[in-house]
Amino acid sequence: MFRKGDKEYQFQKRNFELIAYLDSKGILDDTILNFFIESETDFYKITKENNDLKNRLCRDEKTGLLTYKITHFENTLLNYYDKNTNNESVSVSLIRFDLDNFSSLNSGYGHKFGDDVLNRFADILVSSSRPDDLLIRYGGEEFDVFLIDHDETGAINFAKRVINITSNTLFQHNRKPVKVTVSAGISSETIMLKNYVEKTGMINSLNELLQVQADHALYESKYNGKDQYSIFLIDKKEYYEEIRKNYKRSMIAVNE
Repeated sequence: MFRKGDKEYQFQKRNFELIAYLDSKGILDDTILNFFIESETDFYKITKENNDLKNRLCRDEKTGLLTYKITHFENTLLNYYDKNTNNESVSVSLIRFDLDNFSSLNSGYGHKFGDDVLNRFADILVSSSRPDDLLIRYGGEEFDVFLIDHDETGAINFAKRVINITSNTLFQHNRKPVKVTVSAGISSETIMLKNYVEKTGMINSLNELLQVQADHALYESKYNGKDQYSIFLIDKKEYYEEIRKNYKRSMIAVNE
């Protein structure tokens, strides 16, 4: 019998809390439950070391994709390095997708239809990706795809494929077709792999750089008519700043 002051009591209590949390998210299955029951290990501690279980706890409830965390990017880069230690450099790309006019879809056809669009778009990303690609619901109608060992050309081909499939997917509301499109911004960098994996701060800086650049490129796609992709170019900094101002103004005008 465990007492409140016992170490065993504390880790068992945390185990029960973790089981309840997994169950509330609908991701507790017999395998995980039996794992808890048959072992006397502190599973709360294990979850800090088990990437697979951590990923299951970080899933977006609507789409099943990962939610955004910097550690997802870190782990993906580190795992790639473990398997490819002989590679001196690697191309890393981030594609940021944003479903076009999503707020209008929600208000015009209802949130249930909006949820269906989110789910089906997530399925498009999954079907278009490789097992090691990192698929994330960044927030709202925005999705990030991290591609390791994919140069700019590979990222362009990925974005083209997803944009084309989305625009040709049959979405229906009350048996009437609804056109859904998506825009994308692409950022690609080639890095010296060893330098980055040995310094976590450099991985964080790389993630931040890719995020900012892909977002600039996404704004360009939106500004130029949507349903397209754009590639970040370093010499277009002033242009990006200008279209951000203009795009915000145009959005305000539409909302009014």
